[in-house]
Amino acid sequence: MRGVLQRRRFREKMKFYKENISKIVKVQALFRAKEQREQYRQLTMATNVTVGTIKNFVHLLDDSEADFEDEIEVERLRKKVVEGIRENQHLETEVDELDVKIALLVQNVKSFEELAKARRRHGADTAAAHAARASVLAAHGDPFAGHHTLDQAAKRRLELYQQLFYLLQTVPEYLARLFFHMSRVELPDKTKRTAERVVLTLFSYGQERREECLILKLFQASIIEEVKAAPNIYEIIRGHPMYATIAVQYVRPKQVAYVREALYTLINEVVSQRDLNLETDPVQIWKARVNDEETRTGQPSQRPKDVSFHQAVEDPETRAQFIRHLQKLHFLTRDFVNAITGSTRKMPYGMRCIARELFLALGVKFPDEPEELRAVALGQMIYYRFLNPAIVLPENFDIVPTTITPNARRNLDEISKMLKQISLGQLFGDDNPCLTPLNSYLSEAIPQWTNWLIEVADVPEANVHFHASEFMDATVQPKPIYITPNEVYGMHSTLVDHLPHL
Repeated sequence: MRGVLQRRRFREKMKFYKENISKIVKVQALFRAKEQREQYRQLTMATNVTVGTIKNFVHLLDDSEADFEDEIEVERLRKKVVEGIRENQHLETEVDELDVKIALLVQNVKSFEELAKARRRHGADTAAAHAARASVLAAHGDPFAGHHTLDQAAKRRLELYQQLFYLLQTVPEYLARLFFHMSRVELPDKTKRTAERVVLTLFSYGQERREECLILKLFQASIIEEVKAAPNIYEIIRGHPMYATIAVQYVRPKQVAYVREALYTLINEVVSQRDLNLETDPVQIWKARVNDEETRTGQPSQRPKDVSFHQAVEDPETRAQFIRHLQKLHFLTRDFVNAITGSTRKMPYGMRCIARELFLALGVKFPDEPEELRAVALGQMIYYRFLNPAIVLPENFDIVPTTITPNARRNLDEISKMLKQISLGQLFGDDNPCLTPLNSYLSEAIPQWTNWLIEVADVPEANVHFHASEFMDATVQPKPIYITPNEVYGMHSTLVDHLPHL
């Protein structure tokens, strides 16, 4: 009897098991997936990984044919991106030069024959001309004439150029000193643009982990060089170092996505309101009212157009309109401040790393200065160079579809003026009486802005973020540098000219 009961219970258990086997499999799969995710997280982020975890993922180290094909495709696309960036910059330079030639042609400084000669000189090369030039270069020992035409001396020069540019990549102090000196001497814009373009090409515009880490270390060295020579923080706030121009171009691809996500809604809200007017000068408001009156009546107004600030404010209607504009400007500025200070996690690491290095360097050089003053220097770098252009020129960042109206541009300029003042950490003074009524709001916004800038600088250093070490070059597949011979020679000439300062 007991055996019958046991067998019956066993059959019931098996029946229940078979009826719910799909659920059991799902639970087991979820548990195994959780275990795999935890082990993979330990493998990629932890420092002391167990042997069992490494054994479970050691098969990922085996390179398959698909891995090689994917690597080749990624490298092809990376080359295409870098070449596209360089081509765009080259076209912008040619457009600028063409504007100059047109201006000279209009002024009869350049004759038509000279313009035709310039076109033939810069026109498309034929295959025969290209081959002839290559043979001439090879005859003079040019290391970039072609692999099949190099003699021993040319190959040696090519190797030395490779070593030179590798040294410039991995030892940032040389380029940092070059930037420091070039920022303080009068040089042709073409020379500076060439150096900037070559440096960005040298680091592949930060497209790869290794190159991005190295260019951030270059910015770190440049910041240290600038801060070390500054007599006070105000010199850093007012300065326009060369590395900052390169940093803006390096950050630009990720910056566009960041500002679109952070400010798209607010900027389009301002642009789309055709009746919005943020004019904060009572004199201009008075003149606009006089013009509207003349347009409406078709007769000259009896009121004078030229009045002083105090006369305009004393007018009741002008004063009421002035107050409404200030209230709208206050509300919109508050929305912009909240949107920007709430976007820290979305900010690209490159921008935050530059802020970190500047904040730390200023703390080392000026330990007695308050954090608020160091934050002002950060504001000039982070807001003025990276965020302000998107607010005043949103069409350049794909935030608005077309060119905006003059009225919308003025409204954005008024908001930008407020944000600049907050970034400077100062209230409006007697030199700007129109905006002094908003000083009470600025007193609230400046501490919020300062805390945000300090938060922006709170990131790990580049080596930690990219898991870089002295063995990175031995473990990461080196990428070719897509650079033209003219750029190589131009950089060589620049280095020779500034060699005593390097």
